[in-house]
Parts: sequence; C-alpha cells; structure tokens
Amino acid sequence: MKKVLLSISVAVLFCFGAIAQTIEMPWNQYGGGNPVIAYQAKDASKVTTYTPQVGDVVTVTIAGTANYDISQFQVAVVDDAPPSYWKELAGFKSLGNVTAGTPFSFTVDLTITQTGSPKIVFDGKNATLAGTNGAGTSITLSLTTYTVSIFTPIAGAKILTDNGDGTKQEKFTDILALDPAVKVGDVVRVTLKGTADVSATSFQTVIVDGTAAASYWKELSAWTAFTPAAVTANQQFTLVADIEITSAPTGTGAGSQNVVLSAVSSANLIQLSLTEFSAVIVDPNDDDVDPGTGIQDLAVTSIQPKVVNGELTVGTDASLIIVTSIDGKVLKYSASKSVNVSGLPAGAYVASVTLPSGVVVSKAFVK
Repeated sequence: MKKVLLSISVAVLFCFGAIAQTIEMPWNQYGGGNPVIAYQAKDASKVTTYTPQVGDVVTVTIAGTANYDISQFQVAVVDDAPPSYWKELAGFKSLGNVTAGTPFSFTVDLTITQTGSPKIVFDGKNATLAGTNGAGTSITLSLTTYTVSIFTPIAGAKILTDNGDGTKQEKFTDILALDPAVKVGDVVRVTLKGTADVSATSFQTVIVDGTAAASYWKELSAWTAFTPAAVTANQQFTLVADIEITSAPTGTGAGSQNVVLSAVSSANLIQLSLTEFSAVIVDPNDDDVDPGTGIQDLAVTSIQPKVVNGELTVGTDASLIIVTSIDGKVLKYSASKSVNVSGLPAGAYVASVTLPSGVVVSKAFVK
C-alpha cells in the first residue's frame, strides 16, 4: 500500500528511510505456552529521537525474507525500561504469516496510547524450530525495506488506522463505563457526532473484551452497522448504533469493555473530529426508540408518521432531507420539510435531516 507521508491534515514528525539490514528474533522464553514457541526482537534504531505523544500514528513498513517460517507475525511499540520492563505504547497489530525464503512485504499503522521510551517489537512463532526448548535458536529477518514514519493527527481527533484488509479500525477503551459491567441482553447505544477528514462507508462497531483473561480479543456482540453507515468528508454527521450484548466479558476493569470502530475508505487513515462519542446502556423498549431499529427520536426533531406510505414530514425547520437505505445508499432528497417516498418499496429507511444550524440528525422509519 502506498503511504502518503504529508497532507494538509496530517503532519510527519519524521520518517527514517529504508536501509537494508538484518534483525535477529531470538527465542522468547517469556512467550507463554508449553512448550514456548515464541520469537521476539526489540529494535530502537528507527525511533531513537522520537518522543511518543498519545494519538500519534506510527507506520511500520518492512519487506524482505526470513530464514524460517513465522506464524502470527505481529508488531507493537513497547517501552521495556524498568521498573515495568514491558509497557505497550501501541498494542500489537498483525502483519501476517511468513514462509521461509519467500519475499514478504507488510505495512501497518500503530496508534500511540501511552508515553514512554519506544522500541519497535517484532513477535512471531515457530513450533518446529523451538521444539521442546528453543534456547539458543533464533529467526533472522533479512530486510530490504524497513521504515518507520510518525504522523501527528488533527488535535483531539479519533484515528481509525489501516487494518490490512481495506478497512480502517481502532479500539477505544474509555468510552463505555465499566460499572455496571455489560451482561447478555443489554443494549449499548454508540453515538458519534462530528466530522471526518475523508469520506467513508460501512461504518460499524462492536464491543470487545481486550483483557488477558479474554485472550486480548473477545467480541461481546455482533458487528453492528451505524445508521447512517456512510459519511462525507468535512460534513457534519450523526451516527447511531444499538448493539445487543451476546456474551459477558471474561475480564474485569480497564480494557474489558472496549468500543471498536471500523469503516471503509480509500484514504490511509480516517480522522474523526467528534463533538460527541458516547456509549451507554439503554432500554430498547423506551418510548423514544423505534422498535427494531434502535434509533432515538431526537428531541429537536420528529418525523411523522413513523410508518410512511406517502409524504414524510419533519416536525421542525429543515434545510435538507435525505432518505437513504439502511446501508447508506441515497434514494430521495428534498430541500424542504417533507419528501414523498411513495415510490419506494416496502422496507426500513433512514431520513437524515439537516437543521438550519447545520446539525444533521437521523431517524429511521418504515415504508
């Protein structure tokens, strides 16, 4: 993937160029499991002058070959200085699997969540090489490309970084309160209000237990699409998703109820400048929520009727009404307080209403 190193909204602090080098990944006796089959390398050569700031995006690009197979190959930014000896400044992200002697190329974005003295950590597994005791063994990475770029995002922005499959994704640990803990059957409403620096589609969310007790990734719900599911660059949006909890968290405390956001964009990353980012447990039977849609009837706006056969009318001043399908496809629009939807087939739709103030609110209805 080609990486844009400088744009209007993203500043590069520095980028160390590609210089062919060799990195040794020795057997990691602290890797866990029985037998231990983990291999790990810590490298500070690309970040010796970098002082991490929360929110920075660290892009690691490597290409080359390995002399042994590597499974579960991943990378993180870690501070291994005392007294903790292990503090993840940016958590592990997967690179993929490597076959011995076969060229590989990986690029991954890591978001800094803590400050400290950084090292780039490469981690992977090889059961055959390790055997019952891997002491003295190592995996050699012969790299033709190895670069680390640091980006400073828009102040206060929430960043969705590349997930390696075309989606942009990030985990947020401090949005959903830990008390009370969610339980099976709860409905968590996630609300996003603000703007994005780029257009994006397929916005969705999931609640994840990221604690060690849950093996760092346990989905407590299904992935749930926002309504609407698409945003336009630099235009105000309001996105709402009601998530049903299907599994209780295994762990407790910090990281046990993370909100994960995902979206699709051709950009390298998505910067969200949010006036609201909330996640709360709600009563799905509340009178202000449409059954089956979970979209709140916002106090400033009402749509009449909720079941529409002909004319959909907004109960307040509006400069624009856009009617979309649940997946975000624009079907109808009107620069007034009403829009005729008689030509649409039966089904569920979303009306996005632009108020005179410029605020956009969304409401689901049934045809």
